[in-house]
Order: sequence, then C-alpha cells, then structure tokens
Amino acid sequence: MTTHYDAGNNRPPPRTNSTGTARRLGGLPPQTFQLPPRSVPHQATTDSVSTFFTTRDTFGPAPKRQKTDGGYIYTTSPVNSQIKLENPSSPFPDNPPSKFGVAVRSTQTASKKNTSATTSPSVPPLPIRAYLSPLRKPGAARLSLVSAVKEEVQTKPYALEVPRIAPLYENHTSADFFPWLGTHQEDILGEVSTKNGFYDRTPATPQENNHGTRSSIWSNLKHKSGLHILSSLFVSVLDRRQTNGTVTAKCTFKPPPRVTLTDAKRESWLKDLASPMIPLRRLSRTIPHGIRGRSLLDHCLAKSIPVWRAVWLAKCVGANEIRAFKRKGTSGAFATGGESKWIREWTTNVEQFVEATIRSCGSVEWQLNVTYGLQLVKHIYSEHLLNQEHFLDWAITSFQDSDLNLLPSWFLILQDHIDDITRQLPLGRRLVEALLEQLYKISNFNIGDICNSITIELSTALRLLVLSNPSYFLMPDTWVKYEPVLRACNHRFDAKWTSRIKEIEARNLRLIRKSGEALRESGTTSRQRLIALLDASQSALNVKILSRKALDTLDDRALLVCTLLEWSTTQYRDGLSRIYVALRLLRLWNQTGVDLDQSILRFLGQASVTAGVDRKAIYMLIAEMIRTRIFSIGKYLQWLIARGLRKEYADADSGDPFELQLLNNIPLYGLPLHVMNLRQILMTANRVPSPNFSETEDAVKQSLGTQIPILRGGYVKSQRGNMTTNLVDLSGTMKYSISRWIRDRIGTACRGIKGTGLETSDDIVSRAPIALADFYTLRDVLEKLEDFPILADVLILLSASDKKPLLEAIAETVNHHVEVFHAIGAADDLFLSLLSRTKGIYARNNSDKSILLSLVDIALSFPNRGATVSKLMQEIGLCDPKAAMAAWSPISDTMADALQSSDSNFLEEMEAMLSGGGSLDKHTIHKIFSTVSKRLRMAWFDEAPIKWSFVELLSQLRPFNDDEFDCLMLEWLQQLLWLEARPPLVRIISPLVCARGLDLQTFIQHFVSNSNNEVNRGDCARISLDILSLFDRRSAGIDMGNSQNTHRYTRAINKILHSNPDPIVILFCRCFKASVADDVIIQERARTLITSSFCLSLIQEVVICHKPTIGALGQLFSTDPALRNLAYVILDRLLFLNPPPILAPATVSQDIRTVLHFANDFNIRLCQLKLNVMLDVPQDRMHDSNTFREECTAVLVEEAAATFKSRPGIWQSFLSSLPQPNAEMFHARCMLTLLATMPEWGLGASSSATTLHTSDVSIDALLASVAGVEDRLPSMPSIDSIETIIRKVSQAQSYIRLGDREVKSSHKGVDYIERAHHRSEQDDLFRWIDILLRLLTIHQNIIRHIRFPQETVCQLLLSLSHLATTSNLKANSVLWNTVLDAIAFFSEYLSSESRSHCIAVLRDHQLLHDSPLQFLLTSADDETDWLQITDPRNTSSSLADNPARMPFPFRRWEMVQDATPTIGENDTSLSLTFFGARKAIL
Repeated sequence: MTTHYDAGNNRPPPRTNSTGTARRLGGLPPQTFQLPPRSVPHQATTDSVSTFFTTRDTFGPAPKRQKTDGGYIYTTSPVNSQIKLENPSSPFPDNPPSKFGVAVRSTQTASKKNTSATTSPSVPPLPIRAYLSPLRKPGAARLSLVSAVKEEVQTKPYALEVPRIAPLYENHTSADFFPWLGTHQEDILGEVSTKNGFYDRTPATPQENNHGTRSSIWSNLKHKSGLHILSSLFVSVLDRRQTNGTVTAKCTFKPPPRVTLTDAKRESWLKDLASPMIPLRRLSRTIPHGIRGRSLLDHCLAKSIPVWRAVWLAKCVGANEIRAFKRKGTSGAFATGGESKWIREWTTNVEQFVEATIRSCGSVEWQLNVTYGLQLVKHIYSEHLLNQEHFLDWAITSFQDSDLNLLPSWFLILQDHIDDITRQLPLGRRLVEALLEQLYKISNFNIGDICNSITIELSTALRLLVLSNPSYFLMPDTWVKYEPVLRACNHRFDAKWTSRIKEIEARNLRLIRKSGEALRESGTTSRQRLIALLDASQSALNVKILSRKALDTLDDRALLVCTLLEWSTTQYRDGLSRIYVALRLLRLWNQTGVDLDQSILRFLGQASVTAGVDRKAIYMLIAEMIRTRIFSIGKYLQWLIARGLRKEYADADSGDPFELQLLNNIPLYGLPLHVMNLRQILMTANRVPSPNFSETEDAVKQSLGTQIPILRGGYVKSQRGNMTTNLVDLSGTMKYSISRWIRDRIGTACRGIKGTGLETSDDIVSRAPIALADFYTLRDVLEKLEDFPILADVLILLSASDKKPLLEAIAETVNHHVEVFHAIGAADDLFLSLLSRTKGIYARNNSDKSILLSLVDIALSFPNRGATVSKLMQEIGLCDPKAAMAAWSPISDTMADALQSSDSNFLEEMEAMLSGGGSLDKHTIHKIFSTVSKRLRMAWFDEAPIKWSFVELLSQLRPFNDDEFDCLMLEWLQQLLWLEARPPLVRIISPLVCARGLDLQTFIQHFVSNSNNEVNRGDCARISLDILSLFDRRSAGIDMGNSQNTHRYTRAINKILHSNPDPIVILFCRCFKASVADDVIIQERARTLITSSFCLSLIQEVVICHKPTIGALGQLFSTDPALRNLAYVILDRLLFLNPPPILAPATVSQDIRTVLHFANDFNIRLCQLKLNVMLDVPQDRMHDSNTFREECTAVLVEEAAATFKSRPGIWQSFLSSLPQPNAEMFHARCMLTLLATMPEWGLGASSSATTLHTSDVSIDALLASVAGVEDRLPSMPSIDSIETIIRKVSQAQSYIRLGDREVKSSHKGVDYIERAHHRSEQDDLFRWIDILLRLLTIHQNIIRHIRFPQETVCQLLLSLSHLATTSNLKANSVLWNTVLDAIAFFSEYLSSESRSHCIAVLRDHQLLHDSPLQFLLTSADDETDWLQITDPRNTSSSLADNPARMPFPFRRWEMVQDATPTIGENDTSLSLTFFGARKAIL
C-alpha cells in the first residue's frame, strides 16, 4: 500500500468526469510500462515530491496515472514528441531506449544528484515522470524556460484547460493530471478501486433507481411473450417517429423577389453582397431590380463579389426571369421557347463578358480582372447555367479567329473545358482544325521566335490529341492544307506518332475522293505539280527556294532531272530564261550529290524520238552545261559510241543525226585535245559537213571589227556595212567562240589590258571607249549570237561609263532581257552597277528621268526592292517640271505666242516652254494637247523624225498632270480608231508607247471595255484586228527610230501577256468571229492574221499560261460550224507543230483517240481545247446530238478504263475541263457500268452472286474517272444513282448479317473446302462494300446538298451502323474503320431531328451499346437524364411492381441556397417530399 501526503493548497480544483465512467485500462495494449505497487520511505517520497513541484511550474502538470492489473502507465503529450514508455525486458533500466533511439534519463539518477538521502534497497524508486525528460525529435528546438514560465494575463474567471504537454491515451483523450501527493482519493488503493478502477463520480447502484419504469415493465417482460411485446413496443415507437418526423409540408421555395431600388441602395446592396460577413439570408429578402444580363457580370467584376455569391445572384435573377415566362399565362410550349430564348441571350451575354474581359489585357489590374472573370464563367458553366454547346462552339470559333496577342488567353479557356470538348466528336474536330489553323498562321508569318512558347503549347496539345483520339483529325476538306503543319508538331522520331499520322493520312485520303480543290491537288501527279512550279518561277525567281520546293515535290531524282530537262526544251513553252533556270537548278543539285550524267544521257537518248522537243534549246542547254562543267562531253562521246546513231531521226534542216548535230553546237574552249579529236573523228566518220571553221570565224571577226571599232582595238569612226555572213545561221560552236572573242576585246578596251571579263566595275576606267551607235550594233550582234551570259558580262563592263545615253541604253537592254538575266543570276549585279553610276550623274544634273524610269522597271522585277523603288520614285518626282521652281512667270503667259508660231518654230518654242519649268492648269493642258495632237495627225505621213518630235512633246506634257493627260489621250485615240483614213495603228501607238506617253495595257483595256457599246460591228472587228496586230513583235521595229524603242515596245507587249491576258482573249474571240463575218475583206484579213505565226504563238502562250482561255475559246468555237473548222486547223498546227493537210478526220472516235494519246504534261491545255471542240456537236449531227455524244462518251470511257491508271494526271486534266453535257453523260455511263457489274444481294442470291467480275472493265479506273468528273456535274443532279448505291449498301449489310448467323449456326458441320469458299466469297463482298463506300465519298457534295432527302441519309447511316456491328466486318480492321469514318463523316449532314430518329432506331435494336457508334452519333449526355418521377395518377395495384415513370424537369436555376430570410420546413428548391425526408432531431 502506498502512502499519500498532502502537498498543500496549490493544486487546482479536482477534474471530474462528466460521463461518470471509470477509467479502465484493461483495453490498453500490453506494451506498457508496468510498475508493481511497493511502499516508499517518507524521505524519499518527500524529496521526489519536492522535485516534482520544482519542475511542475516549468513543464506543466503531471501526466495522469492509470491503474492496471500490474501497476500504472504514463503517456507523454503529443506536443513533446508523442512518445510512450515501452515495457523493457528488465525492470527500471537507467536509460530505457525510446522509439527514435534516444535514451530517456531515469529519475533515480537525477535524485541521486539532487539529494543526499539514501534509499533502502527494498524500496523501488518513484516512477519516471515523462515531463521531466521529454523526448525530442532530432533537430527539434529545445523548450525555452522563459517562454514557458511567462503566462498571459487572465481576463476571464478561472477555467480549467488541458496543458499543452498533458499525456494522451491511444484514443487521443487526455489523462487527468492530479499529482501523486498521497492525500487524494485516487492515491488510496482499496478493494473497489483496485478491482474496478477509480471513478470521479460514484456509479449509481441498483437500489438508487427505484423510481424508474423498470419495475413496471420488467414484470411484463419476464414471460414468454416478453420478447414479442418488446419488439411491438419498438415497432410502434419507430412508426410513431416515422409519422411525426417525416416532412409532409408543401414546398415553400420561392426565389428572392426583385424590387426597384434607388442607385444608392442598389450600390449598398451590392457592397453587402461582396462582403462575406453578411449572410445571404439577410440579402435574400429583396434583390435589386435591373441587374441582369451583361450588367450583372460587370457589377460582379467591378465590386469583386466572391465567385460563389456572384453565382448565387445569377441564379436568383435567372430563376425570376424564367418564372416570369410562366406567370404570363402562356402555354407550355411558348413558355419553354421563351425560356430557351432567354438562356441563349444569357449565354451571349456571358460570351460578350468573356470577350471584353480578355480584350482588357494590358489595362490596369488586368490580371486580376481576367482571373476573376474566367473563374466566374467557369463556375457558371459548371453549374449548367448557360447553353454549354453554344458556349463551347463560340470559344473554339473565337480561338480560331483570334490574333496572336490574345491567343494565349483563348487557349487557356479551351484548356479549362477540354474534357467537355473532347467528349463530342464535332467539337473535337473543330478544336483540332482551330489548333491547326493557328499553327498554320504562325508558320506563314515571319515573326522569328516571338511565338515559340505558344507554338510549343499548341503542338503539345495536338500531339496528345493525335495519340488519344485520331478520329478528331478526320477533315478531308482541309487535310491537304493542314497535313504539313500536323507533321511539323513532332520534332523527334516517335514510332507511335509516325504510325498514328500514317493512319490518319490513310483515313483522310479514303474520304478525300472529291472535295473541291483538295482532290484536284491530290489527283494531280507530282510531275504536274513540278511543271506548274517551274512555270510560276519565271515571274519571281529565287533559285534556292525553287530548288528546295522542287526536291520536296518529287522524290524520284532521276524523274526530277528528266522533267526539268523536258520543261526547259519543250516547244510548248517560250523564252530562253527557262534554259538558264534549269542550268542553275542542275548546278545546285550537282553540288548536293544528285547523279546528273545518267539522267541527261537518258534524256538525250529519248529526245530524238520525243515529239514537241525543241532541238535548238537542247543544243543551248547542253552547251551551257559543258561551259559550267556539270556535264562531261567525254562521257557523252563514250555513250554515243556504245549506243550508235539513229539516222532515221535526222535533223530536219541539215539532214544529219541529232547526236552529231549536238557535237557541232558545243563550245570547244577548255576541252582536252583528245576529246576534240574524238569529236572530229565521229563527225568525219559519219560524213557530217564541216565548213572551214577558221576562215569563217576570221571573216566574221573582220566584219565585226569593221562595224564596231572597239573590237579591232582602234577608236576610229566606224564604217557601216552589211555583213556577208548571217550570224543566226552559224553553228553553236562558232557562236560561242565569237562571243568570247567579243568579251575579251571589250575587256581589253575598257582596262587597257586583256581581261577575263570577271573584274568588277571598280577596276574599270570611268569612260568606256564606245559610241552609242556602236553599242546598239554590239548588242544586236550578241542577241543574234544568243549568248546572254557574255552579254551580261559586256553590260557590266560598259556600265562603268559616265555617259548618260549609254547608261540609259544599258538600262533598257537589261530591262528588255530582265527575265534572262534573273535566270542567269546577273540581274542584281547589273542593277547595282547602274544604280551606283546613276547616283553620281544625277548628283550633277537631274533634268532627265528616262534612265530612272528604266531602273524602276528593273527594280520592280525584284521581290525585295520596295525601298529602292520608293527612293527612285522620289527622284523621278524631283525631275518633273511641276516640281521645278519658276521665278519669272507661269507657262500660260508665253503659251499663246508659242501655239501660234509656224511649224519651223513650233517645236523649238514648245520644247523650251515645257522644259523651262512652271506649272499648268487643266485648261492649259487641254489647249496644248489639242494643238500638238492636231499637228501630230498632220505629220502621220511625214518623215519619222518630225513625227517623233510631236510625240516627245506629248510625253513632256504628261508629267504636269498624269491623270488628266491619260484621259485626254484615251479620248483622242478612241476617236482616231474609228477613222477610215489613218495609217496602220502600230505607227500611231508604238511611238506613244516608246516615248512613255501611253500605257499599252491601259489603252487595250479601255478599248475592250468600251467597244461593246459600239453599234457598227464591222468597224469594231476591223479595230480589233488592228489592236491584235500590235502584238506582232516583228512589226515592232517599223518606224521605231532605233532598236532602243523596239526593246521598249516589246517589253510593253510582254508585260500584258504576263500580267493580265484577259483582254487578249477577248480580242481573239472577236477576231475569230470576224473570220466568219459577211464582209469578205474583213474575213480574209482575220483568217490571215489568225493563221500567222505570231498569232499562233500568241494563242499557244495564252492558252497554256491562262487556263480560263480554254473555256472562252471552246464556247466560241461551238457557236458556228465555220469556226469549228478553223479551230481544227489552228489547233492541229499548235499541237502537231508540222501542220497536216486540212482534211476532216475519218471518224470522231479516231480523232479523240489521237488527241488522248498525243497529250502530255506540257501540251495538256491545247489538248483540252481540241477535245472540247471535237466533243461539240457538229452542224450535220444536230438531229441526233444524243447519239453523237454517246459515241464520244463511249470512246472516253473505254480509253479511261484502259489508260487512267498509267496516266492519272492527264485524265484528271481532261475530265476537269469537259463540257457539262458531256461530263454528265460520262458520269452516268461510268456509274451504269459500275452498278451493272455489282451483284444483287438478297435472300435469293446464290453463293456465286458476290464474285467480283473485272474482266471487261477496270473498277479502279472507273472509280477515279467518276471522281474526276464529279466537279463538272450540276449542283444538284439526279439522285437515282445515289439511291441505288444506298440500296446496295443496305442489301450488303443484310446479306453479311445473314451469312454471319448461318456460319455461327453451322460452323461445326462445315468442312475446310466450304470454309475456304466462304472466305473467298466474303473477301469479294468486302471488296464490293469498299467500292460502295468510295462511291459514297466521291458523291459527298451531292449528299451534303441542302435539297438531298434527309430520309435517304438516315437510311444510309442506319445501314452503315448495322454493318459496323457485324462480327465478320470487325475482323477486317481497315474496312471496319472505313465504315466508322463514313458514319462519322455523313452524320454531320443530318439535321437534329434526323439524328434523333437514327439514335432512337439504333437504341431499339440495342446497337448503341457499342461504344464507337455511341461516340460517333450521340452528343454529350445530360447529367439529369437519370432523374425520373413516378406518375401519381397510376397508383393501382396492378402497376405497383412496375410503376409508370416520367422524366423529372431539373431546374438548375432554382438550386439556390438561403433563398428565403427564414428557415422553413420544406423551403428547398427540390421538394423534400420526393425523397421521404425526415426532420432533423438536434
């Protein structure tokens, strides 16, 4: 027994247990520190108690001691590391180990240090106080004694609080903290406390409960029926509780009412709403009226109302607005429509709020506003308080149309709703297209690294979508546009990504059979795309970019080189620039390692037998390749010896084989001696006539030296004379030798030493020793020699001169051959050299601007010379007379005398007056123009210098007022055109054009647009013939004065051909009509003009380069039989080059086959025009026009089935230009052939009915033909063929489902042969299904038409859906995916009613459980579809087991908390009676 001692009155009031339960420790785990009760000497106890009180004020009260069967346990507070003293293996260790490996110091050791008293060996020490040696975690801060002693001042009466370090039980309840003093009742161990533990409150004994109901009930429960009575009692109690506790009151929910408040009260109410301290029940008494729509959201943003309270306000306002429709006494349908309309308006307001918030980026506190606005809208969206589908569609559209500044904000909105977007297939597709569109814009903008971060984010999003769901990338209409962008999203090699991209590409190509421009690009071969790229390159040439695009267009390098060689040497293209473009491309490709020799030799081997090849262009190209060392003539000679000659393909002029003529047109400079000897041996052995090379060359050089003194080293006056040898007829070898000699002579004359022509203009003396007339002669010689690289070197050498006329002539020469110089690569050097010399000249004298105008024309040919053009135009403005300052008087003061002067003095006085400066008003300009034009008319038949003088006066008058002068000139020419007595039009127009007094393109456009109103058709035809004659380059030199003017006029013609050939097409049509006119003179003149060489060349150039010409001329030729015959003659001369005799073809079928076989990638436009003329019904077959068209169509279908696969690009071009009647007939015949080949699937079909018959026709060729001609059909043709296809699909799905069931039922009894036959039959069936799907995708434009029946589309989708659920089809993964893609593709054309009908039918057939169909056809699921309510009218007993249910309208706007100022029994928006709710018992 332990003795307790009283320690005084310092202990706190005793703690009582309110529950009166005993603190039993029997349930504690056995891992406790047990202390057996032993007696303690008085002194030891006193010292221990003194030690306790010494540390109590510091460490707080003692832990509660609990009695166990073996002693006491102690626990430390969780504040002091939550450590329990565990039971050691031996009692009372000095340093028992702790949970964390820290030794706990015992009280026995401490008492030995603090006291001198000794304890008896028989008496154990006191238990260890946990608070004396609290365990700490490693690194934990030590308790501060100062902070522990310091206590807060008590401001309230004393209340018992649990100390921070009070020990805790395992159930986290604190133990009592009475210290062991020996005087407390707990310290006295008696029999009861030892057995039952200590109680603060003594438990009541049975004798103390005599006044309860136990005695009265117990007597009834002691019987056998007591249990039954007890259960009945409990059941009755529960029943009474159920009856009285269930909520039965009607729902009293009403949204907070709205009242009209003043502005001050409304602002006060909004401020209260923004304060979270004011409850919503207080605010729900009244809501200010007038806060709705966009203003509601703006108030929430301006007042910074918490988001959840702002949503509460929106719900209250929305609930009142929606209930207002029902209070107006309208019908349910009208109220529902009004509610839907209001929700759409509210959605629009939310969208406007978001847009305004995003556009506020950059303003004050824009980050906070954007964050708050997006959070508010996100909560509104998540609460379904708007039209989610409309909101998502708007968000995607806004993102797609956004500029780069706001793109991150819109992308953030999409990221917040990405789960809802990707849950619906249409929205997922739109999201993908929007992402690709933004990446497409960024890739096309030259903005550097500004958008790197957003590009990475967009690419990452696309990569995730590609890997998660490739169905979003089914976009056949835009796949060709976005495919490169999508491929660029992955910067590292990823096998899974690559496979997914290939899968997406294959699925899109299966759906891209006919979708506008996309199909035409996909149907065009790579070779045709390369040719189109080369044709477009001559206008804006950048060789490096062109080389990269060409290499990307065609992967086959041998075919690439061969196509380039054919393009540069074909007779169906004009201009020498293409030869030098091909040369520079071949030079670049040779540097990259492309094998050129084999491709060139293969081309040369086929050139002699290929029609339409210009052999002269081949000679020039091979010669330039030998000059630049990219082709070895030695290899060519070896190849020629090994191959032999083809003498049957001899040159038409010389009669020599093509290969030997090539040897006679190559440059010999720099060739090894053995190569030249081998060349001579081959030419001698084959008896090729070789003129005396040295004598001819010396004679030409002597003749040139006589005409151009600079070439013979002297500077005497030149002696003009005719050259006995024609430079054009010289061989290529001699031409290259003479042109090189000319360059060396010019270099020697300019530098004083013999040069190579490679030095820059800085090394040249400032004055070139050549006269202007000698320069013109030298330029004509080099142009006849056709050695433009040498001409470029000579121009650079002579451009160092400071003679203004010479520089102007050089600039005009460069301008005339600017395309060739661009192709050579010398245009930039020539332009910079002329520009530097011109600056020095105009620094001294800026009166003439002709050279500046030439420089402007040259600069405009460069794509990146805009700044230079602007500066040159400023210089030209300074040269204008109106910019000069006249100090004495305006021109009008002396004009009267000048206009009245005689002819001898008129030119001098007018020139002095116009060049002397001053200004002119409109009236004065009219007088001067009228006088000069009259004198010009009188000088038409005079000598050329007089006429040119008046033309120069008009050109000097133009700068005073350009617009007014142009109007006067066009009116004057319009009057002159209708005069009978006038010289040829070329004599009037060409001087004005050369003097820059008239723009030729403006004049022709003005005549074409105004001549339609003329009454006299004969005069109109005559004038049209005159204007068309202006394009004859041979007559351009007539009466031009010098070759400089000839170059200017030729350049004006080329400008019209390249920029706007539409007026020329109109002139062609008028001239063709004039060829069949009644006037014999006009008819003969028109036929002569049209069949002339220059007009044929012009027609060829316009038709090939301007595709609309085909339709215009084809429509014209169909109007008159005589025009049809003339068109045959012209087109045969253009196509076959050697004009055949004018004979009618044997049959139309033969003629069509001839054109189809002769067509290639270079003359396809001419063949299209010829075919359209032949397909037109002739006059003698008008009575049986349908029969004629059927004959032609039969030939086309037959040829297409036979040759479409080998020539897809040619056939695509033919079919895309067929006349509409022929296109419809061609389409109908192909469809009839395909559908007739298909079997009939049905219940009575035999097993061999599905065999695929392809012996007579090519299915693939017919399918491609149908796809190629689909664009030529009317917008809504007959849908009989489409309905037949859909019926075939329905039959196929029924047949395959029937076969699936039969195979399953008889699978065990089928032998191997029958199974193999079934598999073969199934493969044929799958092949026909694939054909049907291809036909459907080809005719998608018809199916998507607004007038196409929706019932037919529904039938198609139902058939495809049934087909997709068959097990046999799922085994063929490619076809199964194709069917699913077709379902997704055609489902976009369904209306909402038709889609609902399809979904209902599929649900009735239990097919929507298949997840692909559910994803493809259904929209986002409504989260309230599961809410249903039992119909209270059907409560009979027969329906008790299966009661009738109906949907429950879930009013989200009324899900408002604290809607009323007082709490009611049933005041929730969703009535509690629906759920049998019971009242809460507190």
